[in-house]
Amino acid sequence: MPAYAPLLGSGWHGLAGQATQSDIATQQAELCLSRELLDALYQAHQLWLAERELQQDGTGPGAPPDLRKLHTMPLADALADSKTTPTQKEALYSAAGCYLDSLKRLEARCHQLELRRIAQAHERRLAYAEINALQWRALIDVSVNQVANASAGGIQAGHVVALLNLTYRVTKVVLRLCVRSKGTAPDER
Repeated sequence: MPAYAPLLGSGWHGLAGQATQSDIATQQAELCLSRELLDALYQAHQLWLAERELQQDGTGPGAPPDLRKLHTMPLADALADSKTTPTQKEALYSAAGCYLDSLKRLEARCHQLELRRIAQAHERRLAYAEINALQWRALIDVSVNQVANASAGGIQAGHVVALLNLTYRVTKVVLRLCVRSKGTAPDER
């Protein structure tokens, strides 16, 4: 706890609690972004699988047809080529569709996550700045209130009257004492 915290009184604890709540909310938002990043990684994996399907050599049980020789050709040319079998065309459509779908989803997702990450960083800085401003305000308010209380307790008309009455009574008592001790009143000038 900072040295000036006792000056702030219970307001300090409220600001500290507010700062903690803001930090918790920011950490929860970062957790959500982390989950979304995992989702984006899954989409990247799907993209990799689609690209791998385009690179298959067609060997092995249940393997898609060999598309490697078609991989270097534009899609329209590969589909129009008479040497391309219907099975290859079907696999080519499927692989190209999966690849493009995954690619575009991943690009959009990456862009969105990057913007949200930047926004989250700005939000955290803003929350810290707001709490900092509230702490400064609380600290300054204490000083201002102390000065206001001191000024409000300054010399007032009632204080002057009371002082004059006290001076009059003290003077009266002194005069009586002088008269008793000397028998006469001191010269009044």
